[in-house]
Amino acid sequence: MTCVRLVRSSRVLRKGLLIGVTGILLSLLLGRGVLTVAQDVPKIFQLQRARIQLDEARKDYDRAIRMREVGLISEEDFSRKEAAYRRAQVEFQEALVQALGGLHRVLVVAARKWVDEWGRIHVRVVLRHAGPDADLLKSWGSGDSPLPVPLELRDVYVSLLRDGLVVSDPYQVRIPSLSPGQTSSVEFILLKDAEAVEVLLLYAGREDRQKVLLMQVASQGVRVMVKPPSQEADLGGTAAWEVSLERFAGADPVCHLRVVGLPSEVVAEFLDPQTSARWTQVRFPEGTTNLRLTLRLYLPPEPTEQVRPDRSVRFAVLCLPEAEAARLPASAGLSDLERAELPSPEALVEVIPRGVGRLAVEVPNFYLVIRPDQAAEVEVTVQNVGTRRVDNVRLPVQAPLDWRFEVALSSIPSLEPAGEARVRLRLWPPRDLPMGDYEARLRVEALSVGRPVTTDEKVLRIHVTGRSGGWGLGLLIVVLVGLCLGIVLWGIRLTRRH
Repeated sequence: MTCVRLVRSSRVLRKGLLIGVTGILLSLLLGRGVLTVAQDVPKIFQLQRARIQLDEARKDYDRAIRMREVGLISEEDFSRKEAAYRRAQVEFQEALVQALGGLHRVLVVAARKWVDEWGRIHVRVVLRHAGPDADLLKSWGSGDSPLPVPLELRDVYVSLLRDGLVVSDPYQVRIPSLSPGQTSSVEFILLKDAEAVEVLLLYAGREDRQKVLLMQVASQGVRVMVKPPSQEADLGGTAAWEVSLERFAGADPVCHLRVVGLPSEVVAEFLDPQTSARWTQVRFPEGTTNLRLTLRLYLPPEPTEQVRPDRSVRFAVLCLPEAEAARLPASAGLSDLERAELPSPEALVEVIPRGVGRLAVEVPNFYLVIRPDQAAEVEVTVQNVGTRRVDNVRLPVQAPLDWRFEVALSSIPSLEPAGEARVRLRLWPPRDLPMGDYEARLRVEALSVGRPVTTDEKVLRIHVTGRSGGWGLGLLIVVLVGLCLGIVLWGIRLTRRH
């Protein structure tokens, strides 16, 4: 009987210990809010169910022991009760282990980004394992054997997401093991710049996402990004770039905009994309780290010594504090950056000037008078007044209805800049054409680097006179001459009488 009491006392003690452990665990999990994700909540209720089943199985087993002592239960029934109790113990421990697994937490304690000398954006994420310690697990043990809960996490996978897409290189980093309280850092290269990212953590069969704002290295000032890095522009035209400014933490909120390396013939200006206001310096409002501007260049209409067709012009776009901007001369070149002890610029851009083919047409006379049996003839001068060669120069003519025309030089193979060519145009009216005014239209077409070049239409006005015979013209002349002689003789007679 004494042994039975000792067994009962130890069982009661174990029962109280398990109930106490469960209560402590539930208070930690629920009262302190350790489990913060929805997937861990069902584990708590599963643990409660397992504890209830274990209590019922233990009562049945204790009752079976007492009945066995007085011979009121068979060995087969007793074995079933004992097996049910052992299964309930295993299920309770399994539920307890699963609930304890929710205590493992990996926290993001820091996330910093910086730009290297090649313009790549690096991000370093610092992680800490905030998991259960050994003393806590030992206090939850059953007897002398601790609960089979691993202290360290194995195979923690880390990725960086933005809008649901992986934006890091490599896509995923594996941390082999992470003990409670241990800190580990992983480093990525951002494939797409971002102010904030979502850190995706995979560990212990669970998925954890934490959104973090990337801290910026203060020593890097203002980062300048220009798109596109290279662009073509016609001489006499304009070119525009999108300029993005990113202010790093601790940098001066005011910076001066400079374009370094442009020839004096090229004019540059920074414009606000919303108001088109011109900016020479930038002031970042409080709480703002990113601004966007438009850089516009105006190229000279003619080639110069420094601005030549098809030869690239490289320049840098800077946003410098006042002290650094003062060290640069007014017309600084790229070589002056090193002499002024300034860091190498990140935004190196180039513009490639392209010549433009332009045509001009000169016609000496736009009004012609012909007889019905005559041809209207005019000489047209075609000039290349642009800065690039034009090819396949043609002179399409729109003649009046039923008129015939002929172009002496139907196509000019090419015209170099400042070159010219003369083309003779003839138009014949149809027979029995009534007298009056008629119009013929012409223009010049060509190609320059595959792009069409045209001129405005020129209008020729042709006046067609009536028909007249040779005898009639001679008789008209004789009458006019006789009339003039008669007037003269009559005047002489009048002067003699007086």
